Amino acid sequence: MNEYNFTVLLRLSSPDEDGERHLENLVTGGCDDATIALGRKGYLHLDFGREAPSALEAISSATADALAAVPGADVVTVGPDLVNLTELAELMGCSRQNMRRYPAGEAQAREVFPAPVNAGDPALWHLVDVLPWLERNTSLRPADPLLAEVAEATFAENRRHQELRAARTARQQTEAVSRVLMSRIGHLLDREMGRPAEVWKAAACVARLAGRGTVKTKLNKLLFYADFRHCAEFGASISGLRYVRLPYGPVPDGFTRIFSAVEDAGVVSSFEELRGSFIAEVIKRTEVDLDAHLSTSELAVLDSVRRHFERTDANTIVEISHREPAWLETPPSSVIAYSFSQRLVEQVG
Repeated sequence: MNEYNFTVLLRLSSPDEDGERHLENLVTGGCDDATIALGRKGYLHLDFGREAPSALEAISSATADALAAVPGADVVTVGPDLVNLTELAELMGCSRQNMRRYPAGEAQAREVFPAPVNAGDPALWHLVDVLPWLERNTSLRPADPLLAEVAEATFAENRRHQELRAARTARQQTEAVSRVLMSRIGHLLDREMGRPAEVWKAAACVARLAGRGTVKTKLNKLLFYADFRHCAEFGASISGLRYVRLPYGPVPDGFTRIFSAVEDAGVVSSFEELRGSFIAEVIKRTEVDLDAHLSTSELAVLDSVRRHFERTDANTIVEISHREPAWLETPPSSVIAYSFSQRLVEQVG
């Protein structure tokens, strides 16, 4: 068993929260091997010296104990991981002036010093990148013989918490989108397909097909071909929307409300643009990413449809859709049956 030294910075559930009220829980909850600094409100800084079979076990158990003792808290960072030159010099037991010679190229070395992950002021490096370089190119050695193992473990633990935060953000985005869309367009989903009301699927389809900018008329046809192609191959549509026959081809039922709701949910944005002699409404996706909630087959069909019609303008894709039995054999303004998916004329993908 070794004793590993590292720090954990916690963000409390409220920015005005006083961390002092959590001290007893931390001590009795397994963090009695940490020195706790209160510092600014809304944060707790824990300096651990924990015995464990490995650095990763020490760090993962410490963060688990801290989170269990402080409900609602989040791990901001585990250190040492990102370090500036002053911190690196302190860890290696030399002066900052001596340390700065290596990234500046003023000291003789066999290899180029690692590039910083943040080139700001101050520049920051991952300790796990710098330590092996210093060992290969200098006589400097850390005062703590376990520092290299700790650096690898802190890097891994920070990556894990970043992934957890990203997953949590994605879930929150999905929930927010679902609430807006269910209240606005949930009644427009096609119940014939026997699928749950996953309204965010419709939003994900609109965003994926809109890309960096697609005219609304063309986007309606892309949605039709994607849903009907996927239904033909896999027995179900992607978006869950139903389609109706209008003069300009098959379109999602209530498409104006659908696009408006998806935009209000922050998934897409719209703008007007001059296309030839006409002013067209263009829809493009935002940074809200719902792609992770689409299956492999759904993504493949959406992308194949977009590629297939990439150079097709709105007028041409309208003409193409007018050759489809789904449009020719459905009465005006009526719902188009998904059974027409087996008779698509335009072969996509």
